[in-house]
Amino acid sequence: MPSASLGVTASAILEPPSFWGILLTGTYWFGVSETVEQDAVSDVSLAYGGAALCPIRWSRWRVSYRVCAGAEVGSLRSRGEGFDTDQADESVYAHVLLPNRFGLKLVGPLVASLGLSLLIPLTRTELTYRGADGKSRVLYQGSPVAGAADLGLALHFPQ
Repeated sequence: MPSASLGVTASAILEPPSFWGILLTGTYWFGVSETVEQDAVSDVSLAYGGAALCPIRWSRWRVSYRVCAGAEVGSLRSRGEGFDTDQADESVYAHVLLPNRFGLKLVGPLVASLGLSLLIPLTRTELTYRGADGKSRVLYQGSPVAGAADLGLALHFPQ
């Protein structure tokens, strides 16, 4: 995303017997509006889903920690308004990730969680626009490394 954004994630961890945990996720980052020139605005949003394997898991008392490695694929959407020619674009977005998840059991199956993830994009998106002078300008270029943090509540079954 061109700037910090809020989003929502739904995830589930499946733990088959005698195998690593399998993390399944779906994420939507709410749109961010970037003012480009005068009244011209570019709206950008991002959605993706993915899977990861979680070979490292530790828990003691009410605290837990898990490390995973996986990939996510989705769509980066942009829409320009107020330009000479308004356009919309959608491109494939993909990254590998190393999510770390900390959990604190509150009561029953309810767990407070904190996630910190290192993201390495496989696709580096560049959003451009043509200015009033006719020259192409870069609004946003994806970073070679990114990070994400999240806070949430989870239900752990069985207890």
